[in-house]
Amino acid sequence: AVGLTAAALGAKVAVLTDLDKQLPLLRRNIEANGHGNGASGRVRAIALDWRKPEQRATLAEWAQRWTLVLGSDIGYDPDLFEPLLATLESQCSPEATVLLALADRQEEGEPRVEDFVSFARRSFDCRQVLERQLEPMQSVSKVLLMRRRCKRRADEADVEKDDAAVDSRGGAARRRSASGSDGG
Repeated sequence: AVGLTAAALGAKVAVLTDLDKQLPLLRRNIEANGHGNGASGRVRAIALDWRKPEQRATLAEWAQRWTLVLGSDIGYDPDLFEPLLATLESQCSPEATVLLALADRQEEGEPRVEDFVSFARRSFDCRQVLERQLEPMQSVSKVLLMRRRCKRRADEADVEKDDAAVDSRGGAARRRSASGSDGG
């Protein structure tokens, strides 16, 4: 729905991605919203499994050129954090803005948005821009605004993150938080 909304608001190109098995539904939604069959044109449906670098290659036409990437309910599996970030890194231009709507699940053992943010900070500055819970038993939805770190900023953040001092009283390590991110 977010890609179709972007198209309706005037995006020059909207590429909607999902797993192969979801493409028929994605194409029907594209067609139902008056954008053709999703195979070509301004709104396209493409299979993309973040774990498969060869599927990222199908996006080569646009690699490193995206200025806006939108995603919804995609941070639900910690095993997918690495491939998701590799996909974003391969596709986003240096000026890109990434907006991700993630469910912050409260159940025991479920990933939290903070888990994703701490992982994403290696390549992106992250800031929470919205938090909303519509129903008491529903997960809290959080929207993250992410921007690529330039090489220098990313290196500085890594140095700060790894800068630990030994506390002489108890031997415990203290860590300074990385500057420039409020991520929360």
